[in-house]
Amino acid sequence: MSSEHICHLKRHITLNGDLSISQWGDLTDGCTTAGPHFNPFGQTHGGPNDYVRHVGDLGNIPTDSRGEAQITFQDTVISLNGPASIIG
Repeated sequence: MSSEHICHLKRHITLNGDLSISQWGDLTDGCTTAGPHFNPFGQTHGGPNDYVRHVGDLGNIPTDSRGEAQITFQDTVISLNGPASIIG
Protein backbone atom coordinates (compact mmCIF):
# COMPACT_ATOMS: atom_id res chain seq x y z
CA MET A 1 0.00 0.00 0.00
CA SER A 2 1.35 3.43 -0.82
CA SER A 3 0.25 6.86 0.21
CA GLU A 4 0.52 10.01 -1.87
CA HIS A 5 2.05 12.99 -0.14
CA ILE A 6 2.21 16.49 -1.59
CA CYS A 7 5.02 18.71 -0.33
CA HIS A 8 5.72 22.35 -1.10
CA LEU A 9 9.30 23.14 -0.14
CA LYS A 10 11.16 26.40 -0.14
CA ARG A 11 14.89 26.16 0.42
CA HIS A 12 17.32 28.98 1.07
CA ILE A 13 20.03 27.53 -1.17
CA THR A 14 19.99 26.58 -4.83
CA LEU A 15 21.52 23.14 -4.42
CA ASN A 16 19.60 19.89 -4.55
CA GLY A 17 18.94 18.63 -1.05
CA ASP A 18 18.07 15.54 0.90
CA LEU A 19 14.57 15.21 2.30
CA SER A 20 14.71 13.23 5.51
CA ILE A 21 12.72 12.83 8.66
CA SER A 22 14.80 12.99 11.83
CA GLN A 23 14.20 11.06 15.01
CA TRP A 24 13.69 14.05 17.30
CA GLY A 25 12.93 17.02 15.03
CA ASP A 26 14.60 19.48 17.42
CA LEU A 27 16.08 22.16 15.14
CA THR A 28 17.57 24.44 17.83
CA ASP A 29 21.07 23.57 16.56
CA GLY A 30 20.29 22.33 13.05
CA CYS A 31 20.96 18.72 12.19
CA THR A 32 23.00 18.23 15.38
CA THR A 33 19.94 18.36 17.64
CA ALA A 34 17.46 16.88 15.13
CA GLY A 35 18.96 13.45 15.66
CA PRO A 36 19.52 10.62 13.20
CA HIS A 37 17.09 9.63 10.46
CA PHE A 38 13.92 8.13 11.87
CA ASN A 39 14.73 4.41 11.86
CA PRO A 40 12.35 2.40 14.08
CA PHE A 41 13.24 -0.93 12.44
CA GLY A 42 17.06 -0.61 12.63
CA GLN A 43 17.60 -0.74 8.85
CA THR A 44 20.55 0.55 6.79
CA HIS A 45 20.44 3.70 4.63
CA GLY A 46 18.69 3.40 1.32
CA GLY A 47 16.90 5.41 -1.31
CA PRO A 48 13.17 6.08 -1.40
CA ASN A 49 12.60 3.14 -3.78
CA ASP A 50 14.67 0.64 -1.78
CA TYR A 51 12.93 -2.07 0.23
CA VAL A 52 15.53 -1.83 3.01
CA ARG A 53 16.01 1.72 4.30
CA HIS A 54 15.44 4.02 7.24
CA VAL A 55 11.81 5.16 7.38
CA GLY A 56 13.19 8.71 7.34
CA ASP A 57 15.22 8.31 4.10
CA LEU A 58 13.15 10.09 1.46
CA GLY A 59 15.80 10.90 -1.14
CA ASN A 60 17.07 14.02 -2.87
CA ILE A 61 14.81 16.85 -3.95
CA PRO A 62 15.91 18.92 -6.96
CA THR A 63 15.38 22.66 -6.64
CA ASP A 64 15.05 25.38 -9.26
CA SER A 65 17.33 28.41 -9.61
CA ARG A 66 15.42 30.17 -6.80
CA GLY A 67 16.03 27.24 -4.43
CA GLU A 68 12.41 26.15 -4.52
CA ALA A 69 10.85 22.77 -5.19
CA GLN A 70 7.36 21.41 -5.54
CA ILE A 71 7.04 17.66 -5.44
CA THR A 72 4.44 14.94 -5.26
CA PHE A 73 5.61 11.54 -4.13
CA GLN A 74 4.32 8.15 -3.10
CA ASP A 75 5.98 6.11 -0.39
CA THR A 76 5.35 2.58 0.83
CA VAL A 77 7.26 2.91 4.13
CA ILE A 78 6.28 6.10 5.96
CA SER A 79 2.95 6.24 7.72
CA LEU A 80 0.89 8.60 9.84
CA ASN A 81 0.08 5.85 12.36
CA GLY A 82 1.53 2.58 13.65
CA PRO A 83 5.21 1.70 14.18
CA ALA A 84 6.38 3.60 11.05
CA SER A 85 4.45 6.74 12.00
CA ILE A 86 6.34 9.96 11.36
CA ILE A 87 4.00 11.89 13.67
CA GLY A 88 5.10 12.77 17.18
